[in-house]
Amino acid sequence: MLWDTYTDCPVVVESRLFSVPLVHDTPNDETITVGAKLVSRQYTPHSKDKYILYLQGGPGYSCPFPSKTSPVFLEPMLRRGYTVVLLDQRGTGLSEPVDVGSLVDGKTPEEQLEYILNFRADSIVRDAEMIRKILLGETQWLLLGQSYGSFCSLCYLSMFPKSIKCVFLTGGVPPLLSTRAEVVNCQVENMRKRCQAYFSKYKEDRERLDGIHRYLDNNKVYLPNGSQLTVARFKGVGSCFGVTGGALYIHSLITTMALEIQALNSLTYNTKNSIMQCFGSETNILYFLFQQVIYMNGPGHLERFSQEMFDELPFTIEMFHSEMLTDPVFQPLAPLVDELYRFSNWKQIWDLESLKSIRWDDIPVVAASFVGDIYVDFNLGQRLHSLFEFKDLITNIHCHDGVKADPNIVEQLFHLLENGNYM
Repeated sequence: MLWDTYTDCPVVVESRLFSVPLVHDTPNDETITVGAKLVSRQYTPHSKDKYILYLQGGPGYSCPFPSKTSPVFLEPMLRRGYTVVLLDQRGTGLSEPVDVGSLVDGKTPEEQLEYILNFRADSIVRDAEMIRKILLGETQWLLLGQSYGSFCSLCYLSMFPKSIKCVFLTGGVPPLLSTRAEVVNCQVENMRKRCQAYFSKYKEDRERLDGIHRYLDNNKVYLPNGSQLTVARFKGVGSCFGVTGGALYIHSLITTMALEIQALNSLTYNTKNSIMQCFGSETNILYFLFQQVIYMNGPGHLERFSQEMFDELPFTIEMFHSEMLTDPVFQPLAPLVDELYRFSNWKQIWDLESLKSIRWDDIPVVAASFVGDIYVDFNLGQRLHSLFEFKDLITNIHCHDGVKADPNIVEQLFHLLENGNYM
């Protein structure tokens, strides 16, 4: 169903809604809505063999509404005559949303778990495959995955290889051959290096940060959403290190906070709101619930990592700590979180044996890997060369969100695809 259409010359955007089963494995009458924004260039004829599906990072994040200048990765694809399908993965954006209220109200923790398990990558992929058939019939399309979207892309590749013409992976290569413990240890080490680099550049911020920590330890500070800003929560602004310009943003926060504490012995609403914008969990419940779940590929238990391994870090990323469940936003989810840690019958999300059969001549896979990426470790991603053939663009000049900051990344990936060699 066409929900909305607009033009920001020369970009045309159609928002469409699709009805899909809540449970793909055993479909019944229960359906949910999944939305997608179809982006094309004005006066460019639609060609079924020139469609690209974009899979957003996250989990739990929607795609932006495009304009003629944003997101920047659109331009190289639109210039080549492609229609880009920006999928709002189930539970996000124009898709039927998942929030605390809709998830918790009237459901036991066991029922909440049963419901939320339908929002993993395999269900996202099956939604996408249904949409492909509606839009294109049996015609293949290309995939562009960013971060978690790359996890979904490899899930898609392992489940429906005949539906895919080629795959672009950005924001790193998913560490499918690594344990969650290896992933966390690499994140800790990468964050340690990033913090060292940060304090080498902004030397005054080490002392300022110590003062901010003392202030938060001795005062109860609440963010606009009612969550208490503790030292552990404030460390989470380290997530900004993964985005372009993030280090400067953190510096601006620390500089402003230190001044306000000195002058006012308090933090202004504006500053507290800026801090809150650094956290994705409050507005993206699937991100909060599934940070570890995305690595589960078959039976087992989620691991509870020791708080101590993060305590020494001035900043952290993607860290769950128990005090978050005392926040008003997350408190209703505490029983569900307990169920997630008790659950062991996790489904297989990607079929490694299927991925082993992928050949460049059949389905080329090209990847943009960023050395020093704090979210998706470069070295762990490189292990996938032993699983299937892919060619990668390796650079150390971009953060994790490089594809959203520099259109040349997509341009260079097309160069690899079209020429089969390196620039």
